[in-house]
Amino acid sequence: MGQHIGIKLTGMKLQQKILFPVLGTVTIGLAVLAVVLVGVATQAVESVARNYLKSVSESLDGRITQYVDESVRAAETGAMDTGFSAALVANKPEEYARISGSLKERRKLFPQIETFLIIDNNGIVQASDGTVGLNVVDRDYFVKAKASGSLATSALLVSRNSGELAQVQNAPIRENGRIVGFYASVIRIPWMLSQYITPVKVGTTGYAFATSPDGSM
Repeated sequence: MGQHIGIKLTGMKLQQKILFPVLGTVTIGLAVLAVVLVGVATQAVESVARNYLKSVSESLDGRITQYVDESVRAAETGAMDTGFSAALVANKPEEYARISGSLKERRKLFPQIETFLIIDNNGIVQASDGTVGLNVVDRDYFVKAKASGSLATSALLVSRNSGELAQVQNAPIRENGRIVGFYASVIRIPWMLSQYITPVKVGTTGYAFATSPDGSM
């Protein structure tokens, strides 16, 4: 009886010696597998997220480019209006009042535009569907357009008309080849963000944002 018990105890010790390391090995193996699977899953999620963001970015790039191109065309087309050049040459209050009325009607066609400006060669806003009399002689879009004789695009700036973030497309107005003033389109950056950036959602907490070329958000 005692011998049987001795053998049984020995058997238990052998099971412990063999089984526990095996269980330990299996447990460690499962833990390693779990870590690997989590890593693989994380990589898969990251890959899906990257592809999604790339797709969204490319889509936004196309839409925003179209948006800016429309604003450029609005400035270039407006600068060719002979009514504006005639008003600048006449330099009469009643002429400026007349074209200010036409600018109000024109702006209804462009929801992305805050205001249109007719600027004389001294940098004074003579006509607008917004505030007239503003002095923009120090603005980069005026300085660049006057120096180059071609359309100039401003850096992001704070509009003196609304106090909101804006960008300006400014094109020279000519009369018989001579620059007599400028036609500017003031682009509403908040409107652009609300239409193209804010609606983008990534997962439950992710979001999109836009930066200027210098990295400012």
